[in-house]
Amino acid sequence: MRDYYSRNKEYWQNYYAKKKKPGKGRRKKASIASQKHFTKIRDAWFGSQDGGLVDTKSKDRSQNWMKLIKLVSKKILPAEGFTDIEIFDFSNQDRLFLFDILATNKEEKCGIICTASYVKIFGKNIFEKLKLFMGFFNIKMYICFVKPNLSKYYLMRFDGNESRVIMMGLKRIPKMKAVPEI
Repeated sequence: MRDYYSRNKEYWQNYYAKKKKPGKGRRKKASIASQKHFTKIRDAWFGSQDGGLVDTKSKDRSQNWMKLIKLVSKKILPAEGFTDIEIFDFSNQDRLFLFDILATNKEEKCGIICTASYVKIFGKNIFEKLKLFMGFFNIKMYICFVKPNLSKYYLMRFDGNESRVIMMGLKRIPKMKAVPEI
């Protein structure tokens, strides 16, 4: 039986993935196709790392985060035309501001959220606060995705009408720009 299953494993996985229906209050398990898609995204994001990864789980998490924030504020944003760049103290436990950097771009105030991940997930409460904040203060929001080795970035405008999960797709990762040298 094991031999039969190992030869026909993919067929049976697809069969049970299609047959299985989510119960009330349970999450639907991702299909094999979507699991393969996310694997491709992770491989594209982490592929060919030359070292210098920002490890957000380490003891020096705050130092690595500041390294990312300084890279974005000192190199990336000026190259993209942002001025009057102010870094917020992210060690504040209250997180009064929902973004990491405040800057001006073409006479518009902008809030920039920085991440070294290929996905940015906003909780429901944070997402609602962010939309309210953007509307009340008329601030444009951007998300700056930076590869873990700090070599490439993608700056994306966020208007609040999108979903609470913002992800770098397979089409956006090749469009990432190299971090400018100043």
